Amino acid sequence: MSDTSPPTARPELAAMVAAYNHMNHYGRTNGMVLTVPAPGQAEYRMTVRDEHLSSPNTCHGGVLAGLMDAALGAAALSLAFTTLEFVSTVEFKMNYLHAVHLNDELVARGVVDHAGNSLVVSSCVIYRVAFGKEDTAVARGLGTFNRYPANKRDFAKLVMQ
Repeated sequence: MSDTSPPTARPELAAMVAAYNHMNHYGRTNGMVLTVPAPGQAEYRMTVRDEHLSSPNTCHGGVLAGLMDAALGAAALSLAFTTLEFVSTVEFKMNYLHAVHLNDELVARGVVDHAGNSLVVSSCVIYRVAFGKEDTAVARGLGTFNRYPANKRDFAKLVMQ
């Protein structure tokens, strides 16, 4: 006997990203703005504020690590969304290349390098923006993410209604 129920409609990527942005308190609290140009690509932008400093005028490395993890994960997540899956961080590493200072505008660009059945690997470069142009790579990173079915999380209910 075959199943004749209508297939579950897949939400559009833009709707899933909007729902993710709505629930992502970490990103909002830190002034991070996410855009997804295409599945497997993500861009976060933020400006370094007083609360991001660890010493006078210098951004704490943990802020950059948070931005890095977010961009790496968003790239993997945007690809996983296309198959109604989510991801969680397994590990990531990064190299700090240059100091970041108060009021620096940052752009983090993440891209999926490999998508397997259970793991996704993405890479990211964080740039400092000056005079409207990306002028200096301040950090580079690589992350591995676990793929899992969307129905394991309440988030699926937000985007699949």
